[in-house]
Amino acid sequence: MASYKQQLATAKAKLAALQTKIEELTPLAEAEPDTTVDLSALVGTSVFARIGRCTTSGGVPRIVEAVVLAAKNGEGKAPDQVKVTYGDGFDAEISVVPVTAIATTREAADAQLAAIIADYNKAREAAEKAAAAAEAAAATAEVAAEAADVAGSDE
Repeated sequence: MASYKQQLATAKAKLAALQTKIEELTPLAEAEPDTTVDLSALVGTSVFARIGRCTTSGGVPRIVEAVVLAAKNGEGKAPDQVKVTYGDGFDAEISVVPVTAIATTREAADAQLAAIIADYNKAREAAEKAAAAAEAAAATAEVAAEAADVAGSDE
């Protein structure tokens, strides 16, 4: 069993990690619309919307100032969604985004975007490591198969 000092050190490390996570999530939670209320209350409000998604070619979502045109409660596994318009005049565009992709402040929207990009990069790095490990395993299997063929032909 670990000593009390070791247990204390472990608990402090966990506490520090939790405090960091709380600091990271606090601005996101404050800016997230309250989905327990009627979503129609969002219609006509000015928000910051995240448009687009991360791509393998390096594309990242962009944050635009938008106005909510309509809101729809999710059904089943579908998330709550809002229809937003952004841009000026004839060039204005309309997009449908999940409620979680809008924020009331630019800072909160930027924080959400940073978190999404970090998660995407983490997942991409994990996938690249897994692919490299799979290639190494395939190469090792190929070498082993060749060695078995050589050993079989020597007999």
